[in-house]
Amino acid sequence: MPFDTITYFSGISNAIYATICLLCGLQLCFGIFSQRRQANTYLSRIFGSCLLILFVSGVCYLLSRLSPDWSFLYRIGASIDMVIFIGYTMMGYALHTNNEPTRATLIILASPFVLCALLNICFPNWLTPLFFVAAAILFAYYIYFGVALQRREHLLGDIYSDPEAHSLRWIWTTIVLFIGWWVVSGLFQLLPSLQPWYNIAIFVYMSVLFLFIFAKISNYKRPVSLAFQQEMEHADAGNSDGPSPDDNYTINRLRKLMQEEKLYLNSDLTIENVATRLETTPQYLSAILHKDVRTSFAQFVNGYRVERAKELLRTTSNKVEYIGLVCGFNSPQVFRRTFAAITGVSPTDFRNQG
Repeated sequence: MPFDTITYFSGISNAIYATICLLCGLQLCFGIFSQRRQANTYLSRIFGSCLLILFVSGVCYLLSRLSPDWSFLYRIGASIDMVIFIGYTMMGYALHTNNEPTRATLIILASPFVLCALLNICFPNWLTPLFFVAAAILFAYYIYFGVALQRREHLLGDIYSDPEAHSLRWIWTTIVLFIGWWVVSGLFQLLPSLQPWYNIAIFVYMSVLFLFIFAKISNYKRPVSLAFQQEMEHADAGNSDGPSPDDNYTINRLRKLMQEEKLYLNSDLTIENVATRLETTPQYLSAILHKDVRTSFAQFVNGYRVERAKELLRTTSNKVEYIGLVCGFNSPQVFRRTFAAITGVSPTDFRNQG
């Protein structure tokens, strides 16, 4: 393929990349393309700001191709990309701690990327190695965040009625995609026959990666505090000999609350919400659910949701998707999986059985 054709497609992929950054950034920061409020405003604004700044670097890359006099803009765009690694790090830190970083923490996290960006401006020939150094630092940060978050995954069912909405397993997908970026970059840099295609491959790859993160951040709900999660991890039932009168009293009140006030219809219900209504602690409530009912908070709540769904499947002709949503499930997919796990059949098969 002639080089001018490759240059043309490189420019097209660059323009698409910049457009994706602009549109997704505006949606996350300002919600201008949808009235739906972002589930986690802080994370949305961090990533949205990153994308809007990346739009600027994308324009720099695009302009650098139009004239040799503007070639310096390519180096400026690369420096912007390195500085944006600070934003990715802040996202990982926020997901890890559920808090904004302090000024001191931000300085520590940001210093390596600022240094790489400054060195890139001072020493243009160091662009590629500096970029890989910055990427390696970011990769190390996310490996740490991913391991720490994975250790807390088992707690989600004890805290949220819909653990999947708060799961951070997608962080590992992001890490794998990030490794893929390294592999793609390395192959295109090392193999001369592929080098003309490098920009096309990178812009397409990063567009897909950013769209994936955009979809996850858009739907990720603000979690409870890290301190609360750590307290839940150390929750202890105390007496393991059997249910005490206080335990039975709390469980009976919990069941009454579910049956009469139908708290399970709240798709964002947490154990904190329920414990507040029962005037007890989430740790105690979680402990007695495990000890006396032999279930997690999510399983307990979803049992009521499925029973309500079974009733509606038998008595109405409403769509399965609609029934799942009105019964408190966050999505049709979660409804189908949970229903099948509890009953052994899909919602559609249950309805067909009469």
